Amino acid sequence: MKKVGKVISKFFLFNTIPFNAVDSGPYYQSMIDTIAKAGPGIKGPTRYQIGNTYLEEEVQELETTDYIFSLMNKVVEKVGEENVVQVVTDNEASFKATDISSMKQIKETLDQAKMIIGFIYNSLKVFTKDKDPLRPE
Repeated sequence: MKKVGKVISKFFLFNTIPFNAVDSGPYYQSMIDTIAKAGPGIKGPTRYQIGNTYLEEEVQELETTDYIFSLMNKVVEKVGEENVVQVVTDNEASFKATDISSMKQIKETLDQAKMIIGFIYNSLKVFTKDKDPLRPE
């Protein structure tokens, strides 16, 4: 294991890859697992394959609403629907296509979250003497 760690560290160091890339999601461990399953003697992809062939495939996958929905669905399943309070995104059109808010339990949770936010907002207005707490003067 130490030999693997040293080789990976050297790759990160000499290619100026930030070390926190290790914590940037499931892809790092997935890469390690896939290489381990392939076994010894596996040849890595060329820079052309990474920058063109595989990059184009990844971009196509990332652009589909099915992909986005499947990622969100996996997260909801992993943490449990009862623990999902809010989903925030800046890609409204994609999420309208998946219509995650139509899922009964998620809709109920979102409705409850809206009520709580409204209560907090209105309570803050009492303490700020009817001034908007989100836009103080």
